[in-house]
Amino acid sequence: MISNFRCDQNVRHCISMLKLGTRDLSNPLVLRRFASHYKFVVAGGGSGGCAVASNLVNHGSVAVIEPTLHHYYQPMWTLVGAGIKKTADSRNDQINCIPGQATWLRTSVSSFNPDDNTVMTLDGGKITYDYLVVALGLEVRFDKIKGLKESLGTNGVCSNYGPGNADYTWEVLSSIKSGKLLFTFPNAPIKCAGAPQKIMYLAESHLRKAGVRGSCTLDYHTALPAIFGVPKYAEALTKLAADKGCGVHTKSNLVEIDGENKTAVFQDLDSGELNSESFDMIHVGPPCAPLPVYAESSLADAGGWVDVDKHTLQHTKYKNVFSIGDCNSCPTGKTAAKVAAEKWDSLQ
Repeated sequence: MISNFRCDQNVRHCISMLKLGTRDLSNPLVLRRFASHYKFVVAGGGSGGCAVASNLVNHGSVAVIEPTLHHYYQPMWTLVGAGIKKTADSRNDQINCIPGQATWLRTSVSSFNPDDNTVMTLDGGKITYDYLVVALGLEVRFDKIKGLKESLGTNGVCSNYGPGNADYTWEVLSSIKSGKLLFTFPNAPIKCAGAPQKIMYLAESHLRKAGVRGSCTLDYHTALPAIFGVPKYAEALTKLAADKGCGVHTKSNLVEIDGENKTAVFQDLDSGELNSESFDMIHVGPPCAPLPVYAESSLADAGGWVDVDKHTLQHTKYKNVFSIGDCNSCPTGKTAAKVAAEKWDSLQ
């Protein structure tokens, strides 16, 4: 199995071999021994990690630590769930996303030791750095809702979160002729806070075009006190939901799913009362959480996120450590769209 290799521009032909996890020892250009020290180490090869690495390669040696062979453009999964795109459209080979001048270490971080400027990897590697960028994202926790993990992908229980999951959303949505559709937002951090609501509007549009909207009800249950966390958007979205005939239930938190009986249990966050609702389809916005590898390190704040200055993304204690994306402590929405919005506001 290949764990480390150099992503040179002139060795793109090795992609097929990388997928097979084999070494081409006859071609010295395909693989090179990786170094143990880099000026910049980027932990994570997602959108944030790859963007940062692309900007750093002209300033010194860069290593990107990322175990997966494929990069997914996750915002597209909402469109997959609505039958507008295919999961394959969101997938790219990781080697096409990591800059060619960087070294791709195809392994996972096992621990951070910022006092020693060291990152330990799952395959036993020890990497030292001058500067570290943590861009590992967060983890989706389907297990935090009783019965969800076991029910997901069956009995009309859907979620667009995760590669491949959105295919089932469309399978269910495209077959519905009548019934009750539920959409939920958790009482926890979540990546792309708009996604659980977007799929509801896309589902409503599909049902209307299919001529079955009048036979279906759509309801949005959110743990928030309003339909959305940002007041200026909440006002517009409240009107949009009303115009489309979608019910909105605030401070209503999904705590359990019985897939076999197609029943969802919600807790009223004011009274604590539990209420059961039947469904023909339910799309779940799952709770998310920081990854243990940084949450249990000295990089984390009390909530488990990488503790950074919100203006500079520089760690509050370790000045040669930075963090970008969903894993850091910035009080912003955990979505790249939020970054784009902030950039536009700054330009304005």
